[in-house]
Order: sequence, then C-alpha cells, then structure tokens
Amino acid sequence: MKLDKYAVGQRYAKALFSLAEQEQQFESIHDEIQALETIFNDNPKLGTVLTDTTLSGLKQRNLLESLSNDFSTLMQHFLSLVFDYQRMAEMPYIIAAYEDLYDQHKGIAHAKVTSAVALDDDQLAKISQSFAKREGLNEVLIESVVDPDIIGGIVLESNHKVIDGSVKHGLDQIKSLLLK
Repeated sequence: MKLDKYAVGQRYAKALFSLAEQEQQFESIHDEIQALETIFNDNPKLGTVLTDTTLSGLKQRNLLESLSNDFSTLMQHFLSLVFDYQRMAEMPYIIAAYEDLYDQHKGIAHAKVTSAVALDDDQLAKISQSFAKREGLNEVLIESVVDPDIIGGIVLESNHKVIDGSVKHGLDQIKSLLLK
C-alpha cells in the first residue's frame, strides 16, 4: 500500500517528535525544523534533487550532509533516514506535520482575522487573548486581513472553526428571516 504525502509526513513527523521529546531536544529540534523549512522554501526543487535517481547517490548524500552540518546529531540521523528511504521529496509535508504537532503540544493555534478596516496591534492582541481563553489555548497567532465587503465587525477563522461577527453576516441573517 502506497502512502500519500500527507500520511508520510505524519508518520515521519510523529517519529521525530517522539524522539525529540525522549532526548529532551524538543525546542532545539523545533528550531532545526524551522531552519529546514527555510531551506526547502528557498530551494523548492531540493527534495526532488535529493530523490532523483539519475543523480549520483554520493553527490546527493554530500549535498544532504552539507545542508545538515549545523544540525544536531539527532536531526542529522533523521535526515539520513529520510534520505535512505527516498522520502526527501516529502520533507515539506514532514515539516508541516511536525509544526502541527509542536503547536498542539504547546497549545498554539493559528487564526485569520478578517475586518473591514485594518486593526491595530492592541486590537489584534485582545482578539488573540480572548480567543485563546475561549478555546483553552496558550497562544493564538493571528494573520490579519482587510476585506471592506464585510462592512464592519470581524470574522475569525481557526482550525476549521469560523466565528462570523461581521455586519454583512448579520445583515444576511436578517435578510433571510425577512424573506421567509
């Protein structure tokens, strides 16, 4: 049975996450995952290059070693394992899955707040604190988006949850009641 990229990402991320906890390298491995994310974002073809069978395995391994020289032994071994199993092309999925596990463990959520006008930092902080308290989270990282079409209020989206406090939504509800 062939696993899709998301399933591969989940499996490898869970394994690394578990090892990082066991070895008490939780934060340092997270930092290295973020560094890897930057490397892969800056070089989108890197995973493909590291799994390309037309290239010499020695050249690929040398490239991998040069990329991971500054990483911990645990991360170097992990990357070597991923390389040996020809899963480097799935590294962006592994990174994303690891970030999700890290956020869950730390009680961090990501949210998008849409408003009709730009919100200042104090307003965003209050929204973040309020939502974190409501959801039992330690922290909510907010991405702010301006959409004048909502007229006023805010729409907060996080983890498949939408809280629509926009004026447009309220008007739409009133309209639907009046048209019944």
